[in-house]
Parts: sequence; structure tokens; C-alpha cells
Amino acid sequence: MKKIEAIGNLPNHMKAFAKPLEGLLSDGQSTIFYEMSSISEFEINATEIGYEIVPTIDQETGRGFLVGFDVSEPKRIATLLNYSSLNIYFVECSDTELKVWIDKMKMHRDAQQNDMFQRRETTNSQRKKNIKVRGEKP
Repeated sequence: MKKIEAIGNLPNHMKAFAKPLEGLLSDGQSTIFYEMSSISEFEINATEIGYEIVPTIDQETGRGFLVGFDVSEPKRIATLLNYSSLNIYFVECSDTELKVWIDKMKMHRDAQQNDMFQRRETTNSQRKKNIKVRGEKP
């Protein structure tokens, strides 16, 4: 993992997050960027740090990236001099790798939706049983 110091080399769609803060908060760094050397390093850090993986494409260049967002909170109480910062982790990937990730995310989303429908159905059937039991005469 390499911390990016020169924001000019960032992919175009990530530069929007690199805009420096203005006013009272202008002394601190609002966003910190980290570039991963491989997708496996990116995945390992996702579980350790806890960021969600989002596939994205730079519309100007057509390059694909996996991006993760995390917020680091200050150790001390947040004040105008000490506040949270956004950490963005990313790795460039090929079209094939990006397609694999998009398909994987769709599959996970569908599995979560199916699980939700099953839980909802189980809950509703339990409620119907409870209503019938309460409504019966002894």
C-alpha cells in the first residue's frame, strides 16, 4: 500500500475528493489516498480495515478501478483542529477483472435479496400462526 502525495496523478473521477478544505478547516488534510499494488492486497485490506469494495470506471480514460472508502476518526475529541478524514483506497484493474467484480457484486446482492425474501416469508408465516392461535376459542 502506497500513500499518494501528489494528487495530480490520481484518476480523474477521484480528484473530486482531493479538493482541499477551505475556511477554518483548511489546515488539515480532508482526504488521504492509498494505492494498492494488487487486487489481493486490496481485498485483504478491505477485511482488515473494513471498507466496502466498489468497482468504478474513469469515464475519460476508460480505466477500471476498485475503490474502498473509510473514515478515520481522531483519537481525541473532534474539534475545529482535530476532525475525521476520508481515506480512499484504490487499485487499477483490467476490464476482465472489473467485470468479474461487477458480476460478483450482483451475485451477492441477489443472494442478499433472496435471503431477505425468505426471512420475510418466515416472519409472516409465524405471525399468521400466532394470530390463529390467539383467535381460537379454548
